[in-house]
Amino acid sequence: MPWKPRSRRLLQSPAMKLSLWAYHFLIAGRFIMVLSCLVLSVFSNTEGYQEKAEHSLLIMEGIMMVLFGIEYFVRIWASGCCCRYRGWQGRLRYIRKPFVIIDSLVLASSLAIVAAGTQGNIAASALRSLRFLQVLPMDRRGGTWKLLGSVVYAHSKELITAWYIGFLALIFSSFLVYLAEKDTNKEFSTFSDALWWAMITLTTIGYGDKYPVTGKGKLLAAAFALVGISFFSLPAGILGSGFALKVQEQHRQKHFEKRRSPAASLIQKTIFLHPQQLSCPFQPALHQSFHQAHLHTELLPKLVHPPPFHPHHSPILLTKLFSQTRSLCCCCSVRCKDE
Repeated sequence: MPWKPRSRRLLQSPAMKLSLWAYHFLIAGRFIMVLSCLVLSVFSNTEGYQEKAEHSLLIMEGIMMVLFGIEYFVRIWASGCCCRYRGWQGRLRYIRKPFVIIDSLVLASSLAIVAAGTQGNIAASALRSLRFLQVLPMDRRGGTWKLLGSVVYAHSKELITAWYIGFLALIFSSFLVYLAEKDTNKEFSTFSDALWWAMITLTTIGYGDKYPVTGKGKLLAAAFALVGISFFSLPAGILGSGFALKVQEQHRQKHFEKRRSPAASLIQKTIFLHPQQLSCPFQPALHQSFHQAHLHTELLPKLVHPPPFHPHHSPILLTKLFSQTRSLCCCCSVRCKDE
């Protein structure tokens, strides 16, 4: 395999076990280096460690700039494997992607920090705050956000109901406690003070800066705390159960994918070993099944038509026909979707 598609597969969607290990090693290395820079940034503002931390931080910034710069340009170079990003116009289209823009900002900030050195600590500290953005491209496929969005969408009615009732409890509790405390408690002189108290109380944070002192206020606070806290904590349970169900569904899907390939192999071997048992009426149905298989792989329009089927075709020949067709457009139909 040429170096360009091999590099792109390693950085985007590794399939082989060794490439997968290398991909996870790169992600772990990126996270450790970003975390080290953040820790050194904290020590650089601490007396007694400032000089050593600044020197170590400058060295770490230089190493990260070199490594991330190499990764950045390799990604741009390897993006030409996809038909959408070929040529200089395609490269510009690739650079305009959100994660690539984040990488560009972080790389530019690292270059400015290394160029400034120990001079201009205020500007360097401001630029180092962009280092937090380096954590975002670790999930380039957006699997985390897609999973969260699917769970929220699947349980949107339950979440809206819980938030609506919690909002009503927040408004009523703050208003009634304000009426009970405004004449005797200076901490509840305005409705905004009562609203702040209700928000901190019902979310179980409890700063303790405001609290009711009258009997009516305490009674109302206790009643609304029992009712409101239950509805404020309800979305966490809904999201937790939704995540558990989604993970179980993904495990079932993976198990189904593992069983589908042996089943297809068994059907091909049966066709090859017993061709005389296949009468002519079955051939159009088998031909249609191959056509549907191509539609599911989302091939290019000119390659959608399935290869000609014959009952005497061996599984090896059928595998070659499908692999040749998929190899022509795997970049455009499968890999580009993961970008």
